[in-house]
Amino acid sequence: MCFILNTGYSQNDYIHKQSYLEGTSRVLLENCNWGLLDKNDKQIILPKYQTIVIEKLGEAMLIIAKKGGRNIFWLYKGQQLIELPYDDVFKLTETTLGVKSGGKYGLINTDGQGLALMRYDLVDAINKDYLLVKVGDLFGVLNTEGKEILATQYDAVYNWNINNWIVLKDEKFQLLNSKTKPIYTFDQVDIKIEIAEKRSLLAVAKGGKWGLINNKGEELVTPQYVNLEYFGGEIYTVRTGDTWDIYNKNAKKLNKKPLERIDHKGGNYLLGENAEVWTVFGWDAKLRFENKIEGWAGRNLNKTMVYIDGAVGLLDENGDLTIPAKFDEVRDLANEFAVVHIEALRGIYYDNGKEFRAPEYQDVRYLQNIGMAVQKEDKWGVLNLEGKLVIPHQYDRIYSLTEDYMVVEQNKKVGILDKDGKKVLKIAYESIRTYTIDFFQVQQKGEWFWVNKAGEKINCDF
Repeated sequence: MCFILNTGYSQNDYIHKQSYLEGTSRVLLENCNWGLLDKNDKQIILPKYQTIVIEKLGEAMLIIAKKGGRNIFWLYKGQQLIELPYDDVFKLTETTLGVKSGGKYGLINTDGQGLALMRYDLVDAINKDYLLVKVGDLFGVLNTEGKEILATQYDAVYNWNINNWIVLKDEKFQLLNSKTKPIYTFDQVDIKIEIAEKRSLLAVAKGGKWGLINNKGEELVTPQYVNLEYFGGEIYTVRTGDTWDIYNKNAKKLNKKPLERIDHKGGNYLLGENAEVWTVFGWDAKLRFENKIEGWAGRNLNKTMVYIDGAVGLLDENGDLTIPAKFDEVRDLANEFAVVHIEALRGIYYDNGKEFRAPEYQDVRYLQNIGMAVQKEDKWGVLNLEGKLVIPHQYDRIYSLTEDYMVVEQNKKVGILDKDGKKVLKIAYESIRTYTIDFFQVQQKGEWFWVNKAGEKINCDF
């Protein structure tokens, strides 16, 4: 069903208006019902719903509203609203939505037109071009226009390197090319196949022996090993008895002595141990550090904190020592920052090795998208992401609430500041528990309630 924008409410009817996606605004009535306006303040959705959320879909938007515990779905495109009569609607790609009705799934496009019949037991996005579908226990693949790429006849389907498919049928694996023609058959595949699309090679077994193939189905390492594991780039490991060797894709051994252990700490490198000292092997089959690393102090994301000559440094995702090993401790703080410790003082480094702030703080904590809370003389302040002290050391505690707001505590009362240190909610509450839209759930004299940014009580339960 298609219809033009509704009318009937004025700006004076709303107790709150909040800018939302693509120029729209969510508006709230005193009865706690939400509506949606377009960029010209014309109504898209009448204010009669408990919640309204939007998901962007190319030039369209999927609108989901809740009323009486039930979700209602619309597509909004070109100032036209299309109600979707399904039990569930969800985004798969920028041009395709999954829909559910009567326990079965199908596909529609962003015009609301059907692309695939309601016959599937599962529909999921593989990537921006392909969709995984399931009928009973068997899997197949559709493109985003609903065209069948692989019939639903396989026990498992994996997309590899975008243009290749690996399928399992009758206990045999096959590698298919971009035209879905079989180019290689094998008995087993690397158990890390879920992330194999990021790799140029694939570990496969034939007759109980393991080797490596590329996406053309060519054997770069003939299946010959009892144990072989491919990690990424140009290196793989072979186990013989109780020791390991590391080879490049041309079957040239990289380690000089047998390795007693190997470890993948994340990132694009392997660690190999001999006589309790570790060597770093990069994905490019080059040695980063030979027999230098004595152990590691921790790991976060793809970065590893390592011991060298009794001090701690940091390896980046490629296995390079970007923060030199001269600290008592290094801990990852965020995507591009690390905290370094010298005795009781804390400093901040970029993870590329450049100093952000020298060790001068009692403690450092990351505030998402805002900067760092830093403690000095038992009081907390805030550095922004450029290293400027935007909030002086005057608070007893500071922590993130959202990417835009932080909670500050002073004399056992809390309030909210924005990322520039400007007051959003005065320091007057015992606790702040939740944030939603432009409202905060606060506690005062033991009572929990919602307030707006002006501190005015809102009689709604979000």
